[in-house]
Amino acid sequence: MDNWVDYFIINEFAMNYDAGNLSTYVYKELGGKLQLAAWDFNNGFDNYQWFHTETDRLYTVENSWFDRLWQDENFRKHVCERYVQLRKTTLSDEHIADKIASYQEELGDAVDRNFKVWGYSFNEVLLAGTTKEGTSRDIRSYEEAMKQLTDTIRERLAYLDKELGGN
Repeated sequence: MDNWVDYFIINEFAMNYDAGNLSTYVYKELGGKLQLAAWDFNNGFDNYQWFHTETDRLYTVENSWFDRLWQDENFRKHVCERYVQLRKTTLSDEHIADKIASYQEELGDAVDRNFKVWGYSFNEVLLAGTTKEGTSRDIRSYEEAMKQLTDTIRERLAYLDKELGGN
């Protein structure tokens, strides 16, 4: 069950709408149990082309793999316990900020080169979905993209803390 719990949490954290719907990698070792692999997060963190992903609702519970599992009290209990544990380590505000900073440092000048080539892809006319009131997906710089990402993460963790019993 641990694998399914971790899969649920990482995909809820990322608001990965595809998880369990389209982009789902399920495998089974000989004699083992079904396992899920974390995979395909291009639509995570409100990066879904077709609509704005709200930070204040659960997504994974709506897919075919987790719809029934979420109704199981034992599974929900394990999810909440594991989430609280992860909020003190891997999903702590400090750890996430440090990871983002280390990725930014590693990317260096590649950020500017990437934005010169692909920056247009953030233009709202290319997005089929809508945005939440008062925000824009028409990102004009790497700094704006980072602000949107960090704001989304902050809002998401605040919601998950309430929903799953974190900090």
